[in-house]
Amino acid sequence: MPPMLRRLDVPMAVALSICAVSNGMASAQQVAQANQVMAAFVYRLPQFVEWPADALEGSDALEICIAEPDPLSATLEHLLDGENLQDRPLAVRRLGRSRNLDGCHVLYVSADAYRPDTLLERAADRPILTVGDAPDFLDAGGIIQLMVLDRRIRFEVSSGAAARAGLQLSSQLMDLAVAVRGGPP
Repeated sequence: MPPMLRRLDVPMAVALSICAVSNGMASAQQVAQANQVMAAFVYRLPQFVEWPADALEGSDALEICIAEPDPLSATLEHLLDGENLQDRPLAVRRLGRSRNLDGCHVLYVSADAYRPDTLLERAADRPILTVGDAPDFLDAGGIIQLMVLDRRIRFEVSSGAAARAGLQLSSQLMDLAVAVRGGPP
């Protein structure tokens, strides 16, 4: 299991900076640190997901798509450089104005994204792992919601949303979640 998910401990300074970001009182350095931590989680989560075979057919890469505004792509590109998963290179794609989800395997939607509900509706029945940090992300149909609890990055999972997307989440991932909504799929 990757060290980031095994421990889920985040240094206090980074966790506090994430809290500050959510309160709108963060410096540019604190925002950058918070984005690095979030990017590390988005980078590691696909290792614990099994996509249906047809979801990966014809894909040269496993694409992590980032909705605008785009807080993570630069950090993710650095983390993913040369990395592979399921015999495919990992790649980052910024969703521009078209917000085309074709080819996306992971979709990160920040709390500041423009109309996240529309993106989640479009992704709902597709084999796309949706990850976000808005407080109502799971209620809006997302699969994994990142949050700060007790000065650590934690996450909740919607097993129902994962099942609708045709994704199988590993038991390790489910065990690490602070909450699993929807019960076993």
